[in-house]
Amino acid sequence: MYLLLVNPEAGNKRFGKIKTRLLKTLERLAVKFSLVELPNLVDLHEVVSAHLKPSTTGIVVVGGNATVNTVINEVADQGVPLGIIPVGKTNYLAHSLGIKNWQIACRVLADPDTQARRLGKIGKHYFVGQLEILSHQNLLGKYLRKESFVKKFLGTSTAPRRTPSVNAEIKIDDELQIRGVLHKLSVKLNDERGNKKLRLELMTDSSKNVTKLWGDEIEIEGDKKMPVLMGNETVAHTPVEIKGSSKYIDLLTLKKPVKLTKKPKK
Repeated sequence: MYLLLVNPEAGNKRFGKIKTRLLKTLERLAVKFSLVELPNLVDLHEVVSAHLKPSTTGIVVVGGNATVNTVINEVADQGVPLGIIPVGKTNYLAHSLGIKNWQIACRVLADPDTQARRLGKIGKHYFVGQLEILSHQNLLGKYLRKESFVKKFLGTSTAPRRTPSVNAEIKIDDELQIRGVLHKLSVKLNDERGNKKLRLELMTDSSKNVTKLWGDEIEIEGDKKMPVLMGNETVAHTPVEIKGSSKYIDLLTLKKPVKLTKKPKK
């Protein structure tokens, strides 16, 4: 049985608007759960202690980033899988796991894939997988220079501009400091087990030149603010500090679709 921890204030009290549909969906999918609404996040420790039982198969956060982060900090050492039903305005971790809305989250709970994932942290936001940091102009250009069908039809479309760059400074573990021109930067969590030291893989991408670096903690600053993207969402702007967690947490995620293979001809 899942323990659903609900923040009723998340997303302008969105849970109240979808509560009936959400609960009916869980019941239709035969998902067993007990639901506890959190009057505030300050009392989370007492709530988890009172409702977490040996029979609990997972703790499911119903809310946004603030609720998810607080629950992760509380249950990281409990050894209980964590699920997310996103209902807040910001749901970076859920979205990075492919859980875009509460309907998908319900399907995950009905037939989950439990994955031990290493968590990274940017500011107060947790993430898994990969972040991308682009020059501010790159992000704006994606929209400002987007060619419409009408422009193309009239022959007034403009030629693509040169990819802009930012003078950036990257500090790794207070040991290595790099200054240079940054076009794009990808930060990847190292999920390999058995490593004594958590590593973050950095790739600076300037057309053809790629450099890979590793570190536990990375600070990035530029002469212009650069957006930090998780998928297609902007989660922060530089200057930022990105860290890796030394712990794993079991996350309830979508099962990967099984690829059908053709039977060999006889």
